[in-house]
Amino acid sequence: SVANCANYTLANAGVTFEIVVNPHYNYLVSFDSRGGGEVLSQVVPYGCRATVPAVPVRPGYVLDGWFSDSTCVAGSEWDFATVLVVRDTTLYAGWSRDLSPDAALVTLSVNSNRVLIDGNNLTFMAACGDDAATVELTSSPGTRVFVNGEECDTTIDIPLTGEATNIDITVASEYGSAINDYTLTIASAVSGDGLYFRRWDDVLAVNHNPQTNGGRTVTGVRWYRNDKPIGSNGFVSVFGDVSAYRAEAELDGVWHKLCSYQTVRNVIGVTAYPNPVSRDEILTLELPAHFVGGTLCIYSMSGTPVKKDIALPSESTGVSVAGLDGGIYLFRVVSPDGDGETVKVVVR
Repeated sequence: SVANCANYTLANAGVTFEIVVNPHYNYLVSFDSRGGGEVLSQVVPYGCRATVPAVPVRPGYVLDGWFSDSTCVAGSEWDFATVLVVRDTTLYAGWSRDLSPDAALVTLSVNSNRVLIDGNNLTFMAACGDDAATVELTSSPGTRVFVNGEECDTTIDIPLTGEATNIDITVASEYGSAINDYTLTIASAVSGDGLYFRRWDDVLAVNHNPQTNGGRTVTGVRWYRNDKPIGSNGFVSVFGDVSAYRAEAELDGVWHKLCSYQTVRNVIGVTAYPNPVSRDEILTLELPAHFVGGTLCIYSMSGTPVKKDIALPSESTGVSVAGLDGGIYLFRVVSPDGDGETVKVVVR
């Protein structure tokens, strides 16, 4: 007799063969992944071949194959291409250690704020008032994490001392030689005392002079109004209402948050931002309500008109400066009732 899934060739011509096909019996092929993910059983007709299942996941291991012996001893390998199923069968996954897994940070956050993992030198700016940081991280499967030389869990509490706290993070494969070193720099927030100052009546600036700002070298500034970015110049025009202004400054090569600076103006007037403004940018004029419907005239510092009778249709009006040369200009706003106010604007 022959199985109903087998292929046979009758080679002897003139010889009569009696072929009896066995009834259709089905058998269950079960898979024991031995620590890996679940593998579904298969129902296979008598004399047919089982199908190679998808590789189960077991972090830190590599699948060597499937075996008919529970100890996966050599010689019990199951060849799905040739072995036919003739009884209920259990196959066992054979594993070996993965000696070359990736060793990398997968996610990193500080005080619940996600940190971009872009290279091995990572930075985070702490908020005003933070004297400690909770660092949460995940790494590649099959790896161990060390912080400042000690193996740690996925959550670490770090005290912040000084203006910058450097944390050494090492990710190493558990059984191999792969290793990755990171440095996380957490920059503490810095007081704005000695760094913020008012210039004229409507400009807030960061002091770049080391002789008067505590000996600091300022190489970059980013401005925020009520936590919304408004420019990256050394100074910014302030609005007439009550607003919280703060800056981020690169001090001695490290970016820090400068704690919020609250400003209140008694007289609500016209303000312009960004100021200075590049010729490829749009200057925004913020107007008190009684200036809406008025006009704008632009003058050089010598008083020569450069542009005239620009309409001001709303309390926030964009003005193109594309036709202006670099320099300082006087923007004269006139209300429909004839009231006027002048704002100094720097065009770059």
